[in-house]
Amino acid sequence: MKLFTKLGVGLTAIILSVSLVLPNTNYLQTVQAAKKKKNTIRLWQDAYVYNKHGHKIKEKKHSAVYTPSKLESIAQVDTNGYLYLENSDLDDWTYSWTKIATINGQKYYYLGNGAYINAAYVSQVNGRNSKKGKLVLDHAARVYQKNGKKTNTVLTKNTIIKYTGKVKYTSRLPKYFYYTKKNKQAYLPTHKIKGKNFYSLGHNRYINAYNVGNINGEIARYNGVTYAIVNKTAFTQDISNGITKHKLKKGQKIKIDLAVIPWSEDFYDYIFRLHDYPDEYIEEYLITPRKQLPISDYDKLSYTHVKAQPNTNIQLYDVNGKASNYSIKGTKENDNITVDGLFYIYLPNENKAELFYHYLYDSDEEQIIDKTEPATTNGINKSDKIDQDIFSNSFIKASDVKYDRGIKLDPLNTIQNAQTDQKVATAADKKELKDLFAKSQNIAGAGSSLASLEQNYHNAIINAATIIRDKTATINQVNEAVWLLKLTEKQLSTLDFEPWS
Repeated sequence: MKLFTKLGVGLTAIILSVSLVLPNTNYLQTVQAAKKKKNTIRLWQDAYVYNKHGHKIKEKKHSAVYTPSKLESIAQVDTNGYLYLENSDLDDWTYSWTKIATINGQKYYYLGNGAYINAAYVSQVNGRNSKKGKLVLDHAARVYQKNGKKTNTVLTKNTIIKYTGKVKYTSRLPKYFYYTKKNKQAYLPTHKIKGKNFYSLGHNRYINAYNVGNINGEIARYNGVTYAIVNKTAFTQDISNGITKHKLKKGQKIKIDLAVIPWSEDFYDYIFRLHDYPDEYIEEYLITPRKQLPISDYDKLSYTHVKAQPNTNIQLYDVNGKASNYSIKGTKENDNITVDGLFYIYLPNENKAELFYHYLYDSDEEQIIDKTEPATTNGINKSDKIDQDIFSNSFIKASDVKYDRGIKLDPLNTIQNAQTDQKVATAADKKELKDLFAKSQNIAGAGSSLASLEQNYHNAIINAATIIRDKTATINQVNEAVWLLKLTEKQLSTLDFEPWS
């Protein structure tokens, strides 16, 4: 997890320059003798670099250049100029150390040249989990008894302490949990004391779970709403990295409720969702969260995926529920279908309304089977180009697929609407569609990186023009044309990236 902005500076050069001016002190209580063999540590979170007083070390911008020492790591600099070591998920990203020290009552690893890091941020020593069976506090916490009575003991931030109880695994997110290295959801059962969740330390000692930052060497996460402090004045963004007009000021406290893996070629930082502005996000390096949160990805917040039965082709229908000459090929390798709307469509021949998903065409032509074209041996049509205007407004029966992942859709109309809105639309019924169509003529090309999004919008405009001219168009068709035009325009900016499959 990257908690700070990376400015990139050699740790050895800076720490050497800092260590030359550090005076002797009695703050350093104990230091073990240097070991002959090389030892390694791994971090679970970015860790500030301290001197032997327990003070964070700042970057020396005009320091002299020194010969690199045995220190293998590279320091980064946060927005305030303090040095830190960066956590990494790479298995071979480790840091050498030679000594263990106690500074101000807490354990530190000595990295050489006057540099120390707090042992609270170390998850492995020489490849072994150093936090198994332990909790690490990310905030000072008072110790309570089971009856809710306060004790005189207050544990400081970064205290490492053993817990009692047995970790369990779950498919549902509890209020307090963590992700294992195998991407399972695990939690340590809590005890309710005066309505709050506490972990047991044994011997009638309990601490508030909200003050725990690490369990068993993994980041402790809070499934709820927490707050964050803004580190630098900045604007929020939407899910597709577009900058909004909402400015957050340095020092401002905001509510956040989700950590999101954004769309990008290389994952660098999470973006956090603002609880009071659920369509807005802020980059991780710009804030300091009070608690770490559940993790999602942009795909689950942007798309809806349904799954076909393996090797079962899914029939495509038009807005009136009439079967087309096209279907979606279902295979074990390509059984996810992206949809973006859920409608009740009235079927006159069956005298009933049935639920249909609106198919989001995303240029996957190999997913389409054209019954009017001769097929190759693998069942895919030979035509070089498929008539995309057909797929820009096609539907599949909800009963033919099942929900897989992403946004859970609610029907945009009712069974009654589907039945009563079969009557021919009047000029008044078409007014909103006419206004949207007129507006669409003045919208310049959005320049989306996905050509299919622009084409879908273009086809929605053509569909709107057709419905406006059609004297037999029903109210259902008009309503669906309005929805499609609004949606495809919005998708130009909000879905300007490839969905995961």
